[in-house]
Amino acid sequence: MQRAGEPENLRAEYAALSSYFNTLVGFRITLLGFFLASIALIISGPARIPVVVSLLAILLTFSMYLFELRTRILYDHLAKRGIEIEQREWGFAEEDSLPFFSRQLPRHLGPYGKSGNEGYYASPVKILFGLVTIRSRHISHSNALDLLYIGTMGFFIATLLFEVV
Repeated sequence: MQRAGEPENLRAEYAALSSYFNTLVGFRITLLGFFLASIALIISGPARIPVVVSLLAILLTFSMYLFELRTRILYDHLAKRGIEIEQREWGFAEEDSLPFFSRQLPRHLGPYGKSGNEGYYASPVKILFGLVTIRSRHISHSNALDLLYIGTMGFFIATLLFEVV
């Protein structure tokens, strides 16, 4: 009988973690597509958005944002265990040999990786025609989705206020 830490069990667990991680990525993008389509349908109507439609859009946006936040929590749990397997169990703790989870999610390196690894992923990126330079760690799908969901909620709250006031 194999125990939890044996190589075959670790490979099976790592494969399951990777598969679930990829499923979450697909789920996240699919939900985003449905959300954008529903918002497009809502705002394609009359120029003035009725109160009930604004309320529905706020509820939809808030619900989608909760899905997004829960997905991030699941990502974190999967990443932490994946990094633990990669670095503690398999010994991939050096920056030059980091596998998938360690390379994709350096903020989780914690006790299993060198504390300086995150700097490797914070290279400068030029934006706005090269006028502004920011660290690449600030450019993420999560930040973009935060802006989208919070901005959409703000838009519909503003339309609600303009309609009521």
